[in-house]
Amino acid sequence: MPSVAITALVTLLVLVALYLWHRWTHRLPVYHISTLSPICTRCQGAGQTVDDHFIPCSLCRGVGRTVYPGVALDPIGEVRTITPLEHRQRNRRLFMRKTPIITAGLAIALVAAILLPSYLIAQPASPFKVALVPPSMSQTVLTVAPNTGATVNGTLTVTGASTFTGAISGSTVTASGAVTAKNYVATEGTLTSDLPALSSTATWNSGGTTFTHLKSNVTDTASAAGSLLLDLQVGGTSMAKISKGGVLTLAGEQTDFVVFFDAVNHCKADTPSATLAVVRVSANVWALARTAGGAETYNITCTFPLTYRTTSGKGAKVTGFKIAQQILTAALTSNTFNALATTTYVNNVAPAVAGYGGVITITMPTATQAQPYLTVGTVGTPAYMNTADAEVSTDHTIVMQNTGVYRLYGVSVAYSTALN
Repeated sequence: MPSVAITALVTLLVLVALYLWHRWTHRLPVYHISTLSPICTRCQGAGQTVDDHFIPCSLCRGVGRTVYPGVALDPIGEVRTITPLEHRQRNRRLFMRKTPIITAGLAIALVAAILLPSYLIAQPASPFKVALVPPSMSQTVLTVAPNTGATVNGTLTVTGASTFTGAISGSTVTASGAVTAKNYVATEGTLTSDLPALSSTATWNSGGTTFTHLKSNVTDTASAAGSLLLDLQVGGTSMAKISKGGVLTLAGEQTDFVVFFDAVNHCKADTPSATLAVVRVSANVWALARTAGGAETYNITCTFPLTYRTTSGKGAKVTGFKIAQQILTAALTSNTFNALATTTYVNNVAPAVAGYGGVITITMPTATQAQPYLTVGTVGTPAYMNTADAEVSTDHTIVMQNTGVYRLYGVSVAYSTALN
């Protein structure tokens, strides 16, 4: 590993520097002071230093004397030339004395180079934080359990099952494998580019396995009735939430619903002299139809069985409708749209009819046309229908001429919903 080699090299350089410093400040003298002989026969000149620093010789009386090259002082003050300690001999004694220190240092350096991981660990002052900048985290299990949390500068990539205890903060955490953590909080601040707080990718590739991408399992031993499994907010207001009972609530309206109520199942007419019959016009095309035997009038109604709610501002509201109808052979004498209304039923009370949606704008056709009309009706004031035991329906009246043909295919209804 390159990082291990660098660690060993740095440690070795430090040891060499320490040795050179020690050699300079604690060097042996070439000449040794002795009152016994020109060269001390007991210590052979070992243990003395010169000039500003010395280590006393414990085996002779030449302690603390200053030695100059080539001369020494005897006990009575005479200057006497003494024989220098042989250079090779001094080096050998120096090496023998320093060998334990050098050997121990090299052993420490070798152990440190093998065992120390190649991380740069920064530990600033309190609060304690650890910044890990590894060259790679491949096939690594990471456990972080600091007292006050850890900070990751840049991207922390974890491969393998890892456990985080305490606060972990950083720019990006990428995990491959199981990550166990508590109270995950993403504080992203002000963003000027797309940076999802949580982004996950997966490839499912086993036909016999039932996969689950996101999973949460709550043991509800005790909790308030309004507790939520999910709460997505904008500006502190819930936009989508799921209660612990599994009720989904959406704040916004869904405005793009359209449903076609076919005439065969949702429309009917009174029968003063005959009836509008169910007719198969062609494959998959059915209608309520009448071929007049004279001047005939029919009152026709179509109901919209949407999902209504009794809570104000909830449920469904009709925002527009289109009547699919056809006139053949002879024009209608008249075609009058009567109302878009609600009909409410109460026990032992006559049914109550009330206009629905404000002003309704629609122009009903009377002329013959080879193909069906799709007549648009505009709802002036769409409103949620919140009345219990009520229905919403259209009502129109046609007056037919003799031999005229009228077909009613159904009504297409546009509506919005609010589930919150």
